[in-house]
Order: sequence, then C-alpha cells, then structure tokens
Amino acid sequence: ADGDVTAATANTVRIDNSLGYPAILAEPAVVQMLSYSEPTIAQATTFGAGLTDDATDDRGLDVNWIQFPSDVSGVIHFVQPALTTAIDGSSNYVISCFVRMDDGGVPVVGTSTVGDMSLSINGSTTAGTAGGVEDLGGGLYRVWAYSAAPPVSTNNGVLKYTTQSTRGFKVSGFQMEKVTSNNPSSYIPATGSGATRTSDVYVIDGTDFTDFWNPVEGAWYIEHTPRELSAGLYVATINGNSTTDSIQSFPFTSQHLRVQVGGVDQADIDAGDCAINQINRVAGAWKENDFQAALDGTAGTPDVSGTVPSVSQINIGGSHTGVSQLNGRIKRLLYWPTHSDNIS
Repeated sequence: ADGDVTAATANTVRIDNSLGYPAILAEPAVVQMLSYSEPTIAQATTFGAGLTDDATDDRGLDVNWIQFPSDVSGVIHFVQPALTTAIDGSSNYVISCFVRMDDGGVPVVGTSTVGDMSLSINGSTTAGTAGGVEDLGGGLYRVWAYSAAPPVSTNNGVLKYTTQSTRGFKVSGFQMEKVTSNNPSSYIPATGSGATRTSDVYVIDGTDFTDFWNPVEGAWYIEHTPRELSAGLYVATINGNSTTDSIQSFPFTSQHLRVQVGGVDQADIDAGDCAINQINRVAGAWKENDFQAALDGTAGTPDVSGTVPSVSQINIGGSHTGVSQLNGRIKRLLYWPTHSDNIS
C-alpha cells in the first residue's frame, strides 16, 4: 500500500496489496466499458475552465491525470470518459476512479451540495454512501459509486459543483463495469477501445496435488475478503473435477464446509455469517464420520456421519470449471494432511 499501481503480467497469479497485505485476486471476467481509462482532456467530454492535463504524477499509473482546480469560479466542472460498451438499462453498474487530493487528504464523495466531488452514473450524481473510498497509500485513493439498473445514458464521470468544497484534486484510472455487487473489481487499463479481463483461475492438480494430498483426512484454514455473499461463489473447492465429489467452502451465511460424495451431502456446516469487504477466517476439518467447520473462531455443529470423497485437484477462489469466482481476495490458505479436533 504505497500508492503505486502495478500492471499484472498475463497468465500469472495477480497479487493485490491495497489492504496493507499481499492477497491473490479471485475475480470473474470483467468488461471495462470506457474507451480510455486514463484520458486526456481531449479524449473525454469535459466542461469548466481550469481543467488541465497532468502527466507528471504517475505513481505507477504511467499515464495522464486531469486536474480539477480548487476554485471552480462559479461554474460546474466535469470529466466524462467515453463509453465503448453501452449501458443496457437493466443491469447494475459501478463507476470508479483514482483520486489524489491537492492537500494529500481523504476525498469526500458527496451530492451536488456537499463533499469535494460527485460521481455520476446515467447523469445522476451519487453520494459516497452508495459507493466507497479506499485508501491505497501514499495519498492515492480509489472512489466509486453504484447504481442499480440505471437508464441508458452516456453521462458517467466525475463532477465538481460550485456548492462543493474548494479542495482541488486530480483524477485518473476511470472504470465503468457491470456488477453483481456494489463494489468495483480491480483496475483495468483501457487505451482507446475498452478492455476485457478474463477470470482468475487457480488450480493445483496432477502430481502437484497428489504429492501432498491425504485421501483419508485433512484440514484447511482460509482467510478471504469477498465483495459479495453468495452460495454460488467459491472460496475454495477440493474436488474430482466435479461438484458431486468435493469439499467446498462458500462466502455466505452458511456452507462454510460442504462435503459431497456422488452428489449426496455428507456434511453441510454453518458457522455463522461471512462479512463483505473484511477478512473472514474459515477453518474446516474432515475424516470419515467427523466433519467440523468454524468461522472467525466460532465453531458450527459437527457432522458425525459421512465419508470423504475421492478427489484429484484443488481450485482456489473459483469452481472446478474455472467460473463462479469468489469476487474478492484470498490472503491465506493453509492445508494439513491430518484432521484437527479443535479448529475454532
């Protein structure tokens, strides 16, 4: 978290440090809907005297910033990057961008009368309560706003009203995306025609898996930070290349350890409710007739009847088919080839 943004290399594990610790990103495929994510004034729709390009403050972005003046001189100022993928009028969307305040402080995203700036989706300004502010360190922040099923519009961007604060700031790294949560995914650069990032797929199979796997008993401990809660998304799954023979954990209010053999549940343990945008610490242990799970130190009810499936791989942050990603971060995954009688 030093205020830098580093591009990931294709076909490598993507590491994110924005929360102050390294974590792998486990995200679904995402379309960056904007033509330019880091536009110059000439590459965006802008209004207001005093907006200027600034290419000197890259901090790893290595592109242009647009400077909003502290004194808006009685005139609204806005920057609207062009869409390359149209809003469909029925899906949910998030707009986000990087911000650096001239005074180095925290940006305040507000309505047209409060805050330092407003974010617009479909031409309507959205307050910070409908989005968020993330501190990336070094005076760099990421701000975002969410809108459910907005009408079709091209008016999407950052605005500064005459009734807002006199704090100046720079913006860059715009992103517009269709979402199932109200949070943005990790940043996707676009240099003229949008961009698509494929889903993160992490799998250990073959002898890399069988060399450490104990088919009789085992345990794991996982720290994950999801952006949404769903029994259809995966924290991790140990499986036989199917869901019918598997050991699974989901970012949800239940199913912290679900075990299936031949498509029949052997265990399905609820240890409490996972939380969005914070670390969840989930543990699980399994052997014949002894299945246990815990979430943040609280144990669920053990299941004392069932067998362990025959498996051949582990998928981290997604399903065995390479979809249904966690949509978040995984800080740690530990595996032991022995059962634990106390996992809380």
